[in-house]
Amino acid sequence: GRRRKTLESKDDIAQSGFDPVTEAVDSEDRVQLYERLSVFYNQVDATRLNRGIGDVVEVGLEKGEEFLNQQLKKKYGVTMEEVEQRQQQEEQARFQAATLKRNQVVAKTHSKEDPLEKQLTQFYWQYDPSMLSKGIEHIVRFGHNKGLDMLNQKLYKKYGSDLDKMATDPRPSTFTSHPTVSPQRSIGNESSDTLGNLSTNDLMQVELPSHIKPYLMNYYAKYDPSKIRNKGVRTVYEWTKRNGLNALNKNLKKKYNESLDEFIDSVNNLRKELIDFYTVTDKQRLMGGIDQILTWGMKNGRIALNVKLRNKYGYDLDNFEDNDLIKSKDDDGFEDVVF
Repeated sequence: GRRRKTLESKDDIAQSGFDPVTEAVDSEDRVQLYERLSVFYNQVDATRLNRGIGDVVEVGLEKGEEFLNQQLKKKYGVTMEEVEQRQQQEEQARFQAATLKRNQVVAKTHSKEDPLEKQLTQFYWQYDPSMLSKGIEHIVRFGHNKGLDMLNQKLYKKYGSDLDKMATDPRPSTFTSHPTVSPQRSIGNESSDTLGNLSTNDLMQVELPSHIKPYLMNYYAKYDPSKIRNKGVRTVYEWTKRNGLNALNKNLKKKYNESLDEFIDSVNNLRKELIDFYTVTDKQRLMGGIDQILTWGMKNGRIALNVKLRNKYGYDLDNFEDNDLIKSKDDDGFEDVVF
């Protein structure tokens, strides 16, 4: 049978929430399959994530990966493995381009004997090799114009290290191991991942409401959980501080057909529905709190949540006020999944 190992860290719970039936964090198998499917849909149909893919995950767990890939291949022309292989190839190509650029920059640095450019080349090779493929000349100019102290402040704020600390930092190069598979079309990728504006303008940051960061965690638990694991949510959050909530909402809406504001409204609406549901069906559960079940429901979608509720109570969010049960508790409810 499948492994039932569970994940217990705060980040894992933020990704998973609690299954409404087991009232426990999802199994490792389920978390991993959800993340793999989120990678798949981010590449082939990001808007499919909008209504939740918990039902697709359940099909994969119950009927097996071979059946799941057959259905995905039938609709999208590719399997999960083919998407993952394509991403590995793209990641390797980026790595090779960064290596080539680094060698070119190193050669140029040696010929010019610019100590700052040499230091920055070593720094970015250790912390962010992709910058070398984009070019760091503007950051070198920033260092010469604004001074080493200002440059180190900016580097430390983004990377947690600077040119002075680099020599004693044990952190290895980002690309010393085999590239991992993760979606690359990140929000604000062009401006949030670089120090590109430093040569002309100091970065202006706005104070964001305190609820934005936890909601971003919940948002990406649904749409791209790899960002929770690899700290990408922090990058998006910092980008939002520089560019504003309106810009974030616009980009999220364009990619996933749901802005963060709309997501927050959906959370509040589902919270009210769950309170009404448990008030009728299970007041004891309501007294224990429903936040983690709410998280699970927002991540996996209404269809998957309703199936879980029917399996446990015989009712779901759409029919709990009726007198007759419309589904038996042993009906898995995933026969008509739209992939």
